[in-house]
Amino acid sequence: MEACRLGAYRIAHRVAAARRHVRAALAVREALVRTRTRYIAVAKTLVRRDGLRVAASESHLVAQRIAALELSPTLSAELLPLFQILAPINEQIDAADRRIAALVSTDPAMRLLATAPSIGPITASAIVATADDMTRFASAHRFEAFFGLVPVERIAVVAIARRLAGILHAVWRDGVPYDAARLRALASEERLTA
Repeated sequence: MEACRLGAYRIAHRVAAARRHVRAALAVREALVRTRTRYIAVAKTLVRRDGLRVAASESHLVAQRIAALELSPTLSAELLPLFQILAPINEQIDAADRRIAALVSTDPAMRLLATAPSIGPITASAIVATADDMTRFASAHRFEAFFGLVPVERIAVVAIARRLAGILHAVWRDGVPYDAARLRALASEERLTA
């Protein structure tokens, strides 16, 4: 109690129950995607072992691409258990995507973030479910740092992600959908005052 009275401990934020359920939905989806990725990697390895190549495609189409190849009966038998499991996994991933998209359509903060370029339902829901409450962040820099996006020398990807996080912070904080024209106007003003 003395430590709390002196301010030696910072208050820990507890994520709201609704956001914890979104995190759970995202964790289940991630587990399904990782499982599918592993099974696809095994299937491609077996196909390459026999000297065949699988054309690049989206993950849910790999089984069809492999099935279109001239596979030996032995290889077909080896791949069959993977293909029998991949179809239901793809269905579950699609169902998870639909559930998350439905969540985004009902949550104002997620809908706002999804207006930004390259931010879809999965990313918007993950950001909101992780940050939970925008008022926790006094500035965009604190929001960026919360996600581990701190300035690093010679890593351009971090700089771009940091800039995007700052934009998302402003969108969420102001409650205004992303507007590229507004962003360009603000950037012009900053250059003129600098």
